[in-house]
Formats: sequence, C-alpha cells, structure tokens
Amino acid sequence: MWLTRTAVHRPITTLMAAVVIVLLGFTALTNLSVDLMPHLQFPTVTVTTLYPGSGPEEVETLITRPLEQALSSVNGFERLSSRNLEGSSSIRVQFQWGTNLDTAIADMRQAIDKMRDELPDDIDPPVIERYDVNDSPVMYLGVQSELPLVDLTRFVERNVIPRLERLDGVARVGMRGEVRREIQVNLDRAKLEALGMGVNEVITALAAGNVNQPAGDYDEGGLQRLVRSRTEFETLDDVGDVVVRRRTDALVRIRDVADVVDGHEEITQLTRMNGQPGIMIYIFQQSGSNTIEVSDAVQAAVANLNNELRDARLVIRVDKSRFVRHAMSDMREAAGVGMILAMVILVLFLRSFRSTLVIAVSMPLSVLATFVLIYFGGFSLNMVSFGGIVLGLGMLVDNSIVVLESIFRKRSEGLSAEEAAVEGTGEVISAITASTLTTLIVFLPLLFVEGMAGVLVHQLAFAVSFSLICSLLASVTLTPALAAHWIRTAPDADLKSLHGVRRIAAPLHSLTRRAYGVVERAYGRLLQAALRAPGVTAFVIMLAFAAAVGLLPRVGSEFLPQPDDGRLGVRGTMAPATRLEELDRQTRRLEEAVTQRCPDAEAIAVFVGDEAEDGDDWHECRFFIELPPRSEREETVTEIRSRLDENLPAIAGMEIKTRVRSALPIFRMFGRSDGDEIAVIVRGHDRRTAEELANAAAEIMRGVPGLVNIELQQDQRRPELSTLVDRSKASLLDISVRDITQTLETAIRGTPATVFHDDGDEFNVTVRLKETDRKSRNDLGQVGIATPQGRIVALRNLVRFEPGESPLEIERLDRQRVSVITAAAEGRDLGNVVGDLQSRLAALPLPDGFSIEVGGDWEEQQKSFQLLSQGFILAVILMYVVMAAQFESLRDPLLILVALPLAGIGVVLVLVYWETTLNVQSFIGLIVLAGIVVNNAIVLVDYINQLRKRRPDADVAEVVRSAATRRLRPVLMTTLTTVLGMLPIAIGAGEGGELQAPLARVIVGGLLSGTVMTLLAIPVGYWLVATFQFMPVRERAERVAVR
Repeated sequence: MWLTRTAVHRPITTLMAAVVIVLLGFTALTNLSVDLMPHLQFPTVTVTTLYPGSGPEEVETLITRPLEQALSSVNGFERLSSRNLEGSSSIRVQFQWGTNLDTAIADMRQAIDKMRDELPDDIDPPVIERYDVNDSPVMYLGVQSELPLVDLTRFVERNVIPRLERLDGVARVGMRGEVRREIQVNLDRAKLEALGMGVNEVITALAAGNVNQPAGDYDEGGLQRLVRSRTEFETLDDVGDVVVRRRTDALVRIRDVADVVDGHEEITQLTRMNGQPGIMIYIFQQSGSNTIEVSDAVQAAVANLNNELRDARLVIRVDKSRFVRHAMSDMREAAGVGMILAMVILVLFLRSFRSTLVIAVSMPLSVLATFVLIYFGGFSLNMVSFGGIVLGLGMLVDNSIVVLESIFRKRSEGLSAEEAAVEGTGEVISAITASTLTTLIVFLPLLFVEGMAGVLVHQLAFAVSFSLICSLLASVTLTPALAAHWIRTAPDADLKSLHGVRRIAAPLHSLTRRAYGVVERAYGRLLQAALRAPGVTAFVIMLAFAAAVGLLPRVGSEFLPQPDDGRLGVRGTMAPATRLEELDRQTRRLEEAVTQRCPDAEAIAVFVGDEAEDGDDWHECRFFIELPPRSEREETVTEIRSRLDENLPAIAGMEIKTRVRSALPIFRMFGRSDGDEIAVIVRGHDRRTAEELANAAAEIMRGVPGLVNIELQQDQRRPELSTLVDRSKASLLDISVRDITQTLETAIRGTPATVFHDDGDEFNVTVRLKETDRKSRNDLGQVGIATPQGRIVALRNLVRFEPGESPLEIERLDRQRVSVITAAAEGRDLGNVVGDLQSRLAALPLPDGFSIEVGGDWEEQQKSFQLLSQGFILAVILMYVVMAAQFESLRDPLLILVALPLAGIGVVLVLVYWETTLNVQSFIGLIVLAGIVVNNAIVLVDYINQLRKRRPDADVAEVVRSAATRRLRPVLMTTLTTVLGMLPIAIGAGEGGELQAPLARVIVGGLLSGTVMTLLAIPVGYWLVATFQFMPVRERAERVAVR
C-alpha cells in the first residue's frame, strides 16, 4: 500500500521514474545483439587428428581407438562418437549439460599428452576445438574477375580477405574454388633410371639448396651486424640449377632429370554461382556477435572494396541476416498489431479513451524495462526473447485492468479520486500479486531443464517474467497515479469533452454497452441455471473434456518446429574415386535441371568435389539454393523440395538427395546433412553382420510412410591398391619402410620438398613423377629408390601391389563400430513416423550381441519432453503452494486448479484445428498457460471471499452469482486482451513465424476454453464446497432436491 500511496501523492516523481525507464529502454534496445536464436553453447568438444595418406581403417586402429580410450577417462563425458576418414580422425566428446568446458578441455589435453607416444610419429598434433553452432557462413560473396584463377586466388588472399577479417564481429573468412600457385618438379623416370638416381635424392637436394638461415652476429665499428645465409630460390632457373649428384665427369642438376613448371596445385574442387565459375568467399561471424551488424559491416566493406579494386568485383550472393531481419521485423509488426487489438478491446469495454491510455501505457513501459534487463542479463534479442515479450503483451495490461476497474468502483461509492486510487488498488493488490506470482512460479522449475530446450525456456522465462514483474509494478504505481490525477471524470464523461470524435464514438460505445448488457444478463441466467443443476453442469463439462481426450491421437509430436527460411540443399553422389572431370560433367546436367525447376531461386551455388584433404567428398556435388522470402512465393520450402525430388531427372551413376536446410542450430551426433532428423544406429561386434542388419533396416525404413532421404552412411567403399612391403628384402638392402612409403607418395601425390618465395608469399615446390610415368601399376613398380650404398632398387623388387576396397568412412559410437542410417520426416509428424518405424524394426530378428536404436531429434525430443513434464508437475505443485499461502486455505487453491484440465480442452482443439504438433515450443506454452489460466479463477475466488466477509448472512448462491457477474467484465477484458495480443503470433504469418506459433496457439486455445469453463465451473464448484462442507449426508441430499 505504501508504494501506491507514494505514487499517488507524488505524481511528478512517478512520471520522472517512467521517463528514466523509457530512456534506458531505448538505449538498451539499440545496443542489444540481434540474432535468430539464442546463443547455444553445446557441451561438445571435437578432437581432430590428421594423418595424411592413411586409410579409414588405419586411422581407426592407430589414432581413434587409443584416443578414445584416453578421452573416456575424462570426468563428465556423456557420449563418445568418432568419424574415421581418409587421412583424418574426428572424435566428438559430448559432455553433460552444465559441465565446465574449460576444465574438461584441460583434462582432455592432459589425457592426450600422456598417451602421445602411442600415436604414429608423423601425424599432425591433435587439435581440440569446442563445437560452435556459428561455424557456418552467414554470408557468401562471389568474386567476378577476368584474371586467371591462380592470379585471382593470390589477389583475393592479399587484398580482400585481410580487409574482411578485420571487421568487428567477423571470426574468420574462408574461400572456395581457389587455385593456388605451385612450383612443380616433374620427374622423368627414364632419366632417373639411366642415371641410377632415386626420387628421394631429388627431394634432399632441393631442401638443401634452398636455405635462409641466420649465422650469428659480429662486431663492425661498434655495431653488431647480423650475418644471414641467403641462398633462397629467386627464379625457376635457380630451382633447375640445383645439383642433385656430383660425378667425376659431370654434375647432375634438377633440369637434367625433371621439368620445372610454374603451375598450380591439383584441382580437386570446382565452384560455380548461378552458372558462373569463380571464387566464393565465406564470412563466419564471432560467437555472440550481432548478425545484422556483421552483415552491415560486410556490405559497407564490399562497397568500399569495389570502389578501390580494379581487377575484381565482389558480389553478395547469400546473406543469412536477411531472414533474421525479416523475422524480427515481422515480430515487431505482430507486436504492434497485438497492442492495437488489445487497446481496441480496452476502448470497447471501458468506453473511455483516457482510461484506455492509462492501462495501455503499461505495455510499452514494461517492454522497455524488459529490454534493459535483457541487456544486463547478457542475452541477445532473438526470436525467443523478443517472442516472449510479444507473447506477454496482452498479459501486461491484465493487472492494470483489474486495478482500474476497482478504482472506478470505489469512485462510484463516493470516494475522491486520490482516495479511490489508493483504496481501489489496495483492495485488489493481493489478488493481482497472487495471479502474477502463479504465472511467474511456473518458470521456476524450468530452470532445471537442460539441453537445447533448456536454453529456449530460460530466455523465454526471463523475458516473460521480467515483463510481468514490470507490469505489476506499473499497475500499482503508474496506473493509480494516472487514474487519480488525469482521469477526473467518470469513465464515459471524457467522451462528452471530445466533440470531434463524439459522433463516431458515441454510437459505437452505445452499441458495445448494449451488447455487453446482453452478455451479462445471459451469463447471469446461465450461471443461475448452472447453480440450480450442478450435476448437469458437471456432466456437460466432463463430456467436453472426454471429447478433447478422444481427439488426442490426432495431435502429432516433433522436437522443434522448422521455420521456412527458404534454403534448399541438393547433393549428388557418384561412385567413390570418380574423376573430377566426370563428376563435373554429370553435375552440369543436374545443375541445368535444378535451374529449370527453380526459376525463382535468387542464388544457386554449386560445389563440385572438395578440398584435397577431404577425399571422402571428392565424388560428391552439392547445391546451395537460396529462395525468395516466404511472403514472395506460393509454395513452402518443403513443397518445393518434394517437387524437386519428384521431377529431377535421373543422372547416370549419380544418386540425388534433396533436403531442406534447417535454420535452427541443432547439434546432431550423426548425419552430415541438414534435415536428417532420424538416425537408426546398428551396434554389433561383427562388421559383416552389422552391415547386413543395416541394409535390412534401411529397406524397412523405405517402406515407412513419411520417411525421405534414407541414406546408409557406410554403404560406399572406395577402390584402393594396397602396398605390401617385403620387410626382409628391405632390411637386407638397408631401406626402411618409411623410405618406401615416402617414395610412393612422391611418385603419385607428390612431396613438398621446400618453398619458393615470391613477393612475400610462399609456394610449395612439389616433387613427383610426371603424369605419363604414373598412369599404371607397372609404372609404380619401376620407380627407383636409392639405398645408403648408392644403389637404385626398383619398387617392384620390394613391394607387392594388391587391389581391394576400403570403406569410405567408419563411424564409431561409445568406442564401438556402428552402422548409421539417416533419414528425414516429411508429410507426417516425427512422433508417428518413429512409432511406426520402431514397431517395424522390432520385428527384425537380431543375433545375439546386436541392437538397433532410433536416435537423432527423436532422442532429444524424448529427453526434452521428460524434463518439461517434470517441470510442469513441479510448477503445478508450486502454484498450489503459493495460492495456499496467499489465501491461507488448502481448499481454495484446489478449486482454482480445476481451470487447468478445463484449459486442456481448448489446447487440444486448437492443435487439431491448426494441425500443430506437440513440440518443445507448444510444451513450453502448456507450462506458461498453467500460470495464466488460473488468474481469472484467482480473481473470482478472491472476490467471492471478500463478498462473503462483507455479507456473512447472505445466501452463498446469491453471493457467488453476484461476485461472478460483477467480475465478468474484467475477466473478459483480461482474457480478450491476452488472446488478441497473442493472435498475430498464433497465426504464424511472416518469416520465422512457425517457431513461436505453437506456443501462442496453445495459450490462445487454452485461455479461451479455460475462461469459458472457469466462469461456470468455479462458481458451481465454490457453491458446492461452501454449501455442503459441514452438512450431513441426508441434509445434503435434501438440499439438492429442494434446489
């Protein structure tokens, strides 16, 4: 009461406090980081180890298994998975949520250091990195130029990338389609054989002939002068002049046995944007940076670079911030529409513009105050935090409505404006505090929810909670102060002073007054009939509840709703070891088909092959398709994907998959492509049996309706030529296995012997056989290797070649090999698809020691639903505790909680009507709804108790009917303002609207049904409890018969 009294008696101070909040709110809003989703720090660490030249099986045996054993001893780890590829091992360690990753990484580094001697000597040191959801480009830039690709690559590396990397918020800049310069020393095998030279001699000579090394300092005239040996290569002739062997009669130089060519590295990838070949630049943003600000900075830098550069032009091809801009803009529009609709309801019910403004001012004031708290809380402004504010807009006026209605009632009793403001607020402050606390208390258990659902819940809870707290403070300070000093007349009197709008507003208010009178009288008669026949009322309510329960099977489930950000992916896979020329030829056919079937696409990026280090992707082509915004196209991205999948022509030798690229930063343990929501994992000790089971499971999945893009991750094998060394012969000739493998690598792939410096840049000097000398297996056998005694031995005398196959990749989970089949759900909800899949997989006979489990998003969905269910139950218990303490009663809170199952009727109906699934967002909506829907029941029960205290001798039924009728107006006002405030979000229109729509729909449907049922069930229930509480059984029966 003292807070209200101070605000009423010191209105200028109250007004200045509001002005300060407004100023701070706008300042915080301009400085908030803006992004699509909250920053997600997944408790996952990746250990990557490179072992060039090794196969997946060697990588698994020599690197992955020892590392897994060492890493499994780190405290807090939950799951260990690994992917073994040609030349690389990638191990993901997933920790429990809440684990201190800095400590975990230190423990991992210590564990690796202890067993480093067990790993091969020639591997690159293991690299430990945190999993970063921002490790995907936010912008794609195309480079247009007439320069050759080698010169253009150097130009971009020197003039463009450094400028972009300096921008605030940019973490790193990548490049695709580059062709780097390389000095090639192409050996002639015939000349080497004629001179009796081995390829290892050439490598040694090049390394020894290209030296830049300081020799020390010497004193000269009081100065210390550095002596440096500078014998670096300056021209290609210097490379050719290097002496390989000195003979008595002549010198053998590089040019005598090889051709020195100023060329480029082997091209293993091609890049095209909208059909034009070139270089593409990727922009990666820093974790926690503002996506829109990063985009603005890059756009400004691109404009400046285009003005300065003469040999190239940068073009922004894809900008992911566009979707964020549109989504946030649509959210702002939804907030504006919600505010307007809420104000319209206030005007219609209050019939007073001043009263409407007094109540409506609490909305922007509470929102701005919430921006301040979000800023100091370290959160970003995203679809979750901003969506939470928008969802709570309608609730922000509820307390002010109740307060103003109570103030007007006190005025009608003859109190002065200031007395009515203080007394009216004091009469309802207990009820609105209890209703606010019950809304807030539901978020307390959600603090224990972990995982991605926990991150979403925490920011939503923070935004809604602080906005409601601010609205409560505004309702007991600013609202009574304005009511006392600005609204000096009766609610309708201000219309008479507004002569300009009187002719328009007066008929409208007259109509609403008559309409409300009809509703009030109808409700009074309905309530009276319900009190006379409580059994019939209860039966009707139970019948409606039973009908809703019957509709539950029609409500599907999924992990998270997928927003339509207009991004598609197409992947074409050919047989492993397919040459780049053949892959590109078939890719062009697919590119033409995709372009014809997506005429409205804004950008189509084509990636053919991959970098030299990523040999597992050399046989793949990938398309990145950027579609117009959702408002500018008739089809959804899912419908376009389905149409593409059906209409793309078959390409000889190529398997084509089309996917919707997800805008949500979801961590998936398996699956390399966006949209792979389901992962079926086959475990077992025998590899052949596991592969047979995986093939059988994949065949079953193809028969499940709603499953698309079914892909067995390990069904591809790459042809290889195994080299078996005769160790006894090698040891007799004093040749090490390492020398043999090094010679083979030099002959085929090439070995960087040294570097060539040119204008501050370094380029590899690579030695290998010329192309005509390494076309067949016989060519490899004739390559010579030099012994320490100077003899040349052909490799065919030391090794045996055996053709075979090796897996393209090997997946492991929890230190055991697994076979993984990934798929996506389309056309059916994830819950029903997985249920159907599990029932069919259960019929598959499994040998002893083998198991099949379904993971992916389904696994995360089950964990999240379990945590949210526990949070919901705990929230209901806490609500009861708060209400019991507030009412000092154990009975009244139980009566109020009857509103929860009644709200469930509307929840089911709205989910079925809008074909909305039960997902994490709609589940959060259920928890929020639990705290909102009881507010009307709290206000109603509290007022009934107040009337009974004032009129202790009055008939309970009459008191209940009178209290319910008097509270009808504020109940309808609070419900309609909340519902209409959320309605624009519930419709789900605009970019990203799919993400928050389920939450809003649950609240809208539950609040509508809960309010309607509460207006009948609570009065009838209260009357039954109050009337029959102390009566004997016979008297109760007689009382019912009489009524």
